[in-house]
Amino acid sequence: MYLNLVAEVKVGGIIFNEIHSCEIVQTVVELSDSATLVLPRMYRDKLGESVLEKLKVGQAVSIKLGYNDELNEEFTGYVREIEADIPIKIHIDDEMYHFKRNCFIESWEKASLKQVLETINNGMTVVCPEMNLGKYSVPKVSSYMVFMDLKQKFGLYTYIKNDKLYCNFANDIKDDSVDVHTYEYGRNIKKNKLKFKRKEDHNIKLVAIANLPDGSKLKVVEGNTDQNATTKTINFGNIDEKDLKYLAIKEFNKLVYEGYTGSITGFGQPLTKAGDILKIIDKLDKDREGKYLIESVKIRWGNAYFERINTLSYRIPDKETK
Repeated sequence: MYLNLVAEVKVGGIIFNEIHSCEIVQTVVELSDSATLVLPRMYRDKLGESVLEKLKVGQAVSIKLGYNDELNEEFTGYVREIEADIPIKIHIDDEMYHFKRNCFIESWEKASLKQVLETINNGMTVVCPEMNLGKYSVPKVSSYMVFMDLKQKFGLYTYIKNDKLYCNFANDIKDDSVDVHTYEYGRNIKKNKLKFKRKEDHNIKLVAIANLPDGSKLKVVEGNTDQNATTKTINFGNIDEKDLKYLAIKEFNKLVYEGYTGSITGFGQPLTKAGDILKIIDKLDKDREGKYLIESVKIRWGNAYFERINTLSYRIPDKETK
């Protein structure tokens, strides 16, 4: 059956049913998602007027893409930048847009995580663990820069969901909305840049850190201690050394596995998203089948293509998913 590519993009009060191309980037390892929209330079509204003058930075954006008459909302956000060349290119940020444009100056001799977030949260409800940051300052920077600092210093990830501001360690983030999608060789895989690795092929050192309420830290190291090993650091909340050791081994076993690394490209459907699980089926080689966390997705839509480039993270044991 022939599939007709369709799109509906709303920027401010203008609806575009014809666009040149669109690219959306979703990730679980960064603090925000983004999109780039390309419009024909001479795009005109129903009155025959150019829409360029009606496009403004800060306007709300909704991007819906699909096949035939079935549209799915792939991205919402706000216009960050407009390039008025030929063609018109619009850069869009997700809900983090507003947190990149404020500014705060504050300092604490002994700050809690919640205290800092409630100061810079733009009035949103804060959900975070009880945690002491010690002496902490916000030196005339945006909320987004503070979120980046919390990520770099403490391994804390900040994100927005259901009008609430969440901040937690990556390993403690729970999301009941995670979906499992299936890619099968010879059926719905467009192309792949996957490499199959065995356990002995990985050269990884894992550093696990427990951030205690008093601001101190515990550290456990697993894996290869060779100076050429790739070091991965993960952060947890208030746990003792025994639990930290257990979690470090568990996380190390996720990284050192027999399975795929790299990216795999499918079509516009199924609607894979960053943080979902991808099940790969290979009937010619059962050993290479498995389930993987999707670390990031690049969604590309154009006049003759609609694809999702999925970058895979660790392999998930079958007992952890249905």
